[in-house]
This record gives sequence, structure tokens and C-alpha cells, in this order.
Amino acid sequence: MSNKEDVQVLITVPHGDCNKDSLTNRKCDRVAFTVASMIRTSLEEIGILPYFYSNTDIPRQEMDMNRKSSRGSHFRQSITEVLKYMASVDKLAYVFDIHSFPQRGKFPIYFIIHNTREIVDQATSLGSILTIEMGFKIGIYIINSECDIITQAHDHAPGAFPFLIEINEDVTNGVITRLGKNIAKWVALKTREAPPELVAENVANTEPEQVAVKAKEITIDDETLARVEQEGAW
Repeated sequence: MSNKEDVQVLITVPHGDCNKDSLTNRKCDRVAFTVASMIRTSLEEIGILPYFYSNTDIPRQEMDMNRKSSRGSHFRQSITEVLKYMASVDKLAYVFDIHSFPQRGKFPIYFIIHNTREIVDQATSLGSILTIEMGFKIGIYIINSECDIITQAHDHAPGAFPFLIEINEDVTNGVITRLGKNIAKWVALKTREAPPELVAENVANTEPEQVAVKAKEITIDDETLARVEQEGAW
């Protein structure tokens, strides 16, 4: 089974500063911490121990922890140190920057990524697994300049695969649980040491690159790889 010796995972939640007032006055990503915690727990259950950083102290109105202006904060400096360490170790590495949004959009879940073929392939692979296992479409968009944690992950740990993951806040707790478990399964699969029961039955013994071909529901433009939605959720 995979462990931290095989793969490194960093999970971040920049807008997790929720309180009772956030239920009526939107000041945070309301389910981001719950989703991130489920991913963390699911990884730990299969022996992968992620780094986990959630901003629960500084409200987004005071400082947006996903913007360049926040790089001097303790939260961001801690993330930078982990990224530098990840870059110094020759191991498979993933960064999952977790957000949530209130809008009813085309996709319940979407990824925001850098426009490099390696990361696009990774995102398409994960999106395909989630499509197969969870039964709904996953949107894939190219990063804009304001997604600063992912930008720094790309800069400080160029060998890592950073994803910004957005989840619609209308999803049920059951969907959040399944999402966490399937992301953990996918990470284990990418280490090439996943137990057979972790591999989706209908894609068993299939290379991840081939899985993407089977999931026709994945929305990705071959030329532009899709444009970022202008909703400012991240």
C-alpha cells in the first residue's frame, strides 16, 4: 500500500475562515474545509499522510489567502516551505487547493490547472475516474493569474501536480464522502502500488492515460483546454 515514502500530498484551504455569521453572510468557502478534511481522512485511511493547511484565522475581507498579496502571511509561508521541501525530494507530488462556490453552474466539481500537457493529463485522468465513479461531469479550466497558491506550487515545486478543486456547495455529504475516497483511490493508483480493490472495476488494468479516452463526458477543449469561468469563485 502507498505511504508517504511513495507520494507527497499537500492540501490547502485558503478560505476556510467560516463562523456562524457565514451561514447568512457569505464570507468563506462554506464546505471547503469539510471537503479537504474528507480528502485528508481518505488518504490517511490508505496510508498516505498529507500535509494539511487551512486558513481559519484571517477573513477573506481582510486578506485573500489565494492572492499574491498574502504571500507574507504565516499561512502562505508555511505552504511555501512545504512546496520547497517537496521540490527537494524526488517523489510523486500533488497539491490540492480546495474551494467551494454557491452558484448553480454546469459542473458540480471542476478543476483549475496550469496549461502544461503533464498537468492536463493528470487532471483528465482524475476527472475521468470521478466521472466513472460518481456519474457526473467534471469541468477542467486553465488557471488565471489570481489563483496564487497554484501559481506558487508551479514555481516552487515544478515537478508537482497542482490542482485547484472547486465544489458546488449544494452537493450532499454523501457526494463529499465519495469525492474524498475517490481522490484518495486515484492518488494510490498513480503510485502504481494500489491494492486491486482500489481500482474502479470498469477501468481495472487500464493505464490512467487510457481511462481519459473512455470518459467521453469530460469537458475539455483540445485547443484552448477551456476558458476560466468569470465568476471569481476562487
